Order: sequence, then C-alpha cells, then structure tokens
Amino acid sequence: MSTSDKSYLPSGLKLIVLDEAGKLIREVSSRSQDDYIQYKCTADPGDRFSVKVSLAEASFTEFFAA
Repeated sequence: MSTSDKSYLPSGLKLIVLDEAGKLIREVSSRSQDDYIQYKCTADPGDRFSVKVSLAEASFTEFFAA
C-alpha cells in the first residue's frame, strides 16, 4: 500500500467526553494525518457519561453507564 492509498480522518473531527450533567470532561481532535483518535476513558461502577463525535455542524452522541 502506498502512502497515497492511506485514508485519514478529516482534520478537526472531535471526540468529546461529557459527564452525566453534560459537563465537558475531555475533548480530543484529529489532525491532518491521523487515522484514528484514541482516548482511554476510566469510570467507576454506576458512573454515567456520554461520548460525542462531531465534525463541523454534524454530531452523534452515545450515552453509557459503567
């Protein structure tokens, strides 16, 4: 596979972790040649949080309970 065949995430794609109240815990953004975003999230049993993935005006949020 040549480097020109490599796919990258769009620059500025955001991974946002929010607590149960919607307060920002962490935000990570992709850069121009990232092929993934990695963030290690730890939670205690019973914790509730959400993860939001966004790019420009589009976003998707998923809710989790540990």
